[in-house]
Amino acid sequence: MGFSDDVIKLHRQVARLKELTRRGWVARGVDAPESVADHSLGVCALGLVFADRLDLDRGKVLTMAALHDLCEALCGDVIPADGVDPASKLAREDAAMVQVLGDLPGGEGLLALWRDMARGGSEEGCLVKELDTLE
Repeated sequence: MGFSDDVIKLHRQVARLKELTRRGWVARGVDAPESVADHSLGVCALGLVFADRLDLDRGKVLTMAALHDLCEALCGDVIPADGVDPASKLAREDAAMVQVLGDLPGGEGLLALWRDMARGGSEEGCLVKELDTLE
């Protein structure tokens, strides 16, 4: 089975998250902080449980959870101490997600789900934002 360029590009972005440490933990002096990929897996695991408990769309929750920090592969892990206003941060992340997802078949649908999560538009989006904070 061969992989298309868009899938290879996505894989490279995901692989970057394995090497990107969570800056909030680094700033607090935590030894061996988790990676963004580690954190994202935790959000997915929590989403799996809470979607069913809250009778929400599990597929939507898991997709949002899997996507929620993918933009950080391009724009980094921006933390409050960086002093970036929330609107600017969201704009940067949105532009990064367009780059990451834009070439994929179904990329517009994935982008719409990410935007829903980023803005807390639906119950599923609000849940993922809360789980992101919890995790």
